[in-house]
Amino acid sequence: MRMIFVTAALCALAACTAEAVTDSPAFPDISVDAAADLVAAGGDVVVLDIRTPDEYAAGHLPGAVLVDCKAPDFADKLKTLDPSKTYVMH
Repeated sequence: MRMIFVTAALCALAACTAEAVTDSPAFPDISVDAAADLVAAGGDVVVLDIRTPDEYAAGHLPGAVLVDCKAPDFADKLKTLDPSKTYVMH
């Protein structure tokens, strides 16, 4: 599954060590500008907002899908994502 991390998303993956995530080419850390260009280009790009529901409700990117990083089933929800799509975590 291709996932692209933006900003502090790496910290949200508590089950993974920072080394394991950053060493993997499947999880590159990209700039906000690069993420915006990727989303603007269209295609099968999905923005995952991994903040809490309260943070999401306070304001989120249009079309972003909430996947609460603090929920006990966070890792399970990530496993259900469509592997044919590209994900930008925010």
